[in-house]
Amino acid sequence: MTQNFYALCRKQNGVQVKRIRLNNTVRAELVQLFNTQEDVYLDGIDTEEEYTADWEREPNEIFIINNHPEIDAIAQVVAGNAQAIPNLNVGNFDNENIKAVFTCVTIGGHSKFLFQSFSARQMLDRKMVLEFDQNHFNRLTNTAFVVDDKLGCIVEDGVLKFKSYPVARAIFDLTSYYLEATDEDIDSFFDAASAFAVEDLDEFKSNTADQVIRKLIHSILTKRNIDQYSDTQITDAAESVELALQQDTNGKIVLPQNRKEAKNILRFLDDKLYEAPLSRERYITNSSKPLD
Repeated sequence: MTQNFYALCRKQNGVQVKRIRLNNTVRAELVQLFNTQEDVYLDGIDTEEEYTADWEREPNEIFIINNHPEIDAIAQVVAGNAQAIPNLNVGNFDNENIKAVFTCVTIGGHSKFLFQSFSARQMLDRKMVLEFDQNHFNRLTNTAFVVDDKLGCIVEDGVLKFKSYPVARAIFDLTSYYLEATDEDIDSFFDAASAFAVEDLDEFKSNTADQVIRKLIHSILTKRNIDQYSDTQITDAAESVELALQQDTNGKIVLPQNRKEAKNILRFLDDKLYEAPLSRERYITNSSKPLD
């Protein structure tokens, strides 16, 4: 069975699969290249972890996401008649919006997709590329692109497997898996019933609340366990790790406009600032996972 190669193009209404036409020699070379890249990609991996933005992957781990809707759509297209899949439009290559080059391997009824991320910098027709032919260099005038030197992710039996969130996000829409607090979420975090306050809410949202702060606030709001602690319990716990919290006249804990100080308080509230039980050293962690 011929192992075909495809381009994953992102359109306004979602993703579209297009076939990359190859001669038999190049196809065989790409099959070998992708197989080798798969071996390298999975070398040393022995643990699969359900993806969470709250956990930093260990070298032996790979993230997984189940039931991603775009994966099912891609699988249905590839499982059909390859001749019915539209060819990559080389005449309009710049506007195809290619996000990945991939192939599908089927063994014993199990399907596996190997994806390379694709970016505009791989399109050689945007640059002056010289090729040597007949004793001198000529400018490359045909549409051309560079194949990447590594895989970006793997899909096996419908399960997305990846090492890097930014790389996987460049291929698939993973917006819902990495959430930040919206302005409305921040309003809720500092509402009248909250234990927290800020001197200037609009200023905080506009200038202080960067991506990290919004991610931390979203995590705290999602866990919803901060409400079970009283102001006294929170301030006492902060003192135990030598973190000074300021309170306003209403007893609310005030987040400073200073970004670094605000982050330290939010990390503490999100259980990411702790004191080591033996050395008593204080640490900040950017990932966390409960022990079984």
